Amino acid sequence: MKKKHVVFFFPWKEISGGPVYLSGLANTLAQQPEYAVGYVDYPQGITDTMLCKEVERISYFEPFSFPCSDPLTLVIPIYCASHIPPLHPDSKLLFVNWHNYSIQALLDSWRLTRENLREFLLLVRKTDSVFFLDKTHWLAQNEWIQSENCTFRERYVPTTVVPKAVRSTGKMVCDKELHIAVLGRLCKDKIFSLLNLIHQLDTLETDYRIHLHVIGEGSEAYRLQRVELRENLYLHREGTITGTKLSEFLAERTDILFAMGLSVLEGAAIALPSVVMPHNVKKFNLDAYAFLQDCQGYALGWYDTQLKELKIPTYPLEEILHTLYAPGGKQQIGMNAFEYAKKNHFDNRALMMEALFATTLSAKDFSSFQKRQGKIYFCKIPIARLESSFDEGEKRVSFLGIQNFCESKKTPEGRYFCLLGKRQKIFQAKKENGYFRLYIGSKRIPFIKL
Repeated sequence: MKKKHVVFFFPWKEISGGPVYLSGLANTLAQQPEYAVGYVDYPQGITDTMLCKEVERISYFEPFSFPCSDPLTLVIPIYCASHIPPLHPDSKLLFVNWHNYSIQALLDSWRLTRENLREFLLLVRKTDSVFFLDKTHWLAQNEWIQSENCTFRERYVPTTVVPKAVRSTGKMVCDKELHIAVLGRLCKDKIFSLLNLIHQLDTLETDYRIHLHVIGEGSEAYRLQRVELRENLYLHREGTITGTKLSEFLAERTDILFAMGLSVLEGAAIALPSVVMPHNVKKFNLDAYAFLQDCQGYALGWYDTQLKELKIPTYPLEEILHTLYAPGGKQQIGMNAFEYAKKNHFDNRALMMEALFATTLSAKDFSSFQKRQGKIYFCKIPIARLESSFDEGEKRVSFLGIQNFCESKKTPEGRYFCLLGKRQKIFQAKKENGYFRLYIGSKRIPFIKL
C-alpha cells in the first residue's frame, strides 16, 4: 500500500515552542505505518535533535522547492500561508493556529487587505483546513470572521510532552523561602506576562525570601533591567536550559513553575506544581492565575481579556502560594498536574490523523488565491510585487517585471537597502517601538513599517 506523504513546513532558527510542537506531531505521525513523514528546516537546524529517525529531514534554502513533485499534505502555521512553496496541484494544505496573534501576523506579512483576509479565512473554514492548539486560538481566529456570523470548527490537536525520568520530590526547596521558575522566551508576547508576575509578587505581604528563576532569553530581556525589586525578592537570570538539565533544575531548585504553552507542561511532566500565566503584547495588570489541572479546551495560555469566555477557574497569586505551602500541598498539586498532562498531552496521534483526513483545501485552489496577493496596482494594472523571506529577514520588490528591483536586508546592525543589487547608503532603517522605520537621510518616511 502506498504511504500518505505528509510534510511539516516550519524552518526556524530560535529555540521556541513552535518547532517542539511540530516536531512532536511529526514524530507521532511517523509511528503510523500508513504515513511517510518529512520536516522542512534549515540545514543543521534546531529540530535535528528533536526528530526521530523515521522523519525525513528536508533542508530549507531560498528559493525553496521540494525535492519531489508528487502530491503531499503540507502542514504549516497559518501565519506562514504567504510562504507556501510551489506544490503539485493535487496536494492538500493543513494550517495550524498556535498563537493568538497569528492572524494579525499573517495580515502584516502577506500585506493583505482585510477583505482579502476574510476571503482567505472563509476559504479555510469552508475546506476545514485548520486545526488549533487550543480553545484560546480558536476564539482569537473567530474574531476575524464575526461579521460573517460563522465560526471555525473546534478541531484541536494539543501539544504533547514526554514524561520524564526525573521527578519532583514534593518537598519545598528551603524553609521560609519560595523558589519560583518562569520558563519561556523573553519575547514581545511573553515579557509582559513576566512583568505582571513580578508586579504581583511585589505586592505580596510575606517575610519569606522569594527567588524568581527566569529560564529563557529573547529580544525583550532588556526590560528586566528596568525593574526595581522589593527587598526580599531576588531575580535570577538562568539563561536557556533544555532537555534533562531543565528537568533536573526544575525538580531540584524550584517549588513551582509559572509558564504558558508547551513550557508549562515541562513542570507537569516531572510532577512539579504548574501554573498558567495570562499574557498580552502590551502592559497589563491582572492577579489571576490557573493551576494547569483546571485548564479546559487544551488551553495552556490566554490573553488577560479571554478569561470570561474560557470560564477557567483562576486564583490570586497569594492563594496559589498559600495552597502550595499547605501541608502536602506541593506534592498534591504536582501530582494533579502530572495526571492532567497524562490524560491530555501524552498522545495526540488520533486527533492529528482526524485533522489530516478532514482538510479538502487543494494546492490548486489555494494557488489561485495566493497569486493575487502582494501586488501593487496602478489603474488596476499590476506594476510591482512585494515578497519576503520566510523569517522576514529579507524583503523584496519586483517592479515592471524586474526581479529584486529593490531589496531590504536585516543584519545585527540594522537594515540596509539595495537598488538593482547595489547597496544604497542614503536609505536607513531604525528600530522604533518594535518596528523598523524607513529614513531617507535624516527624514523619516511616514506610514512605512518594515
